[in-house]
Amino acid sequence: MLTYNVGFINVNDEQDETQLDIQEYNSEDAEIIELINLILSLKDEMGIKEVTYIECVGYEDEEE
Repeated sequence: MLTYNVGFINVNDEQDETQLDIQEYNSEDAEIIELINLILSLKDEMGIKEVTYIECVGYEDEEE
């Protein structure tokens, strides 16, 4: 699993942040697509108006 911090402006024009986990793939493109799709699926629920940053903060080995 890859963990990303995603900063965004919410519907109240306030800075907010969430942490998202995605499956690690052999292709960076596939990981980016999954992350973007996850952000888009949460857009309305979390009130995301504008994404301000995306930062990879960790990797977790699933075998642990």
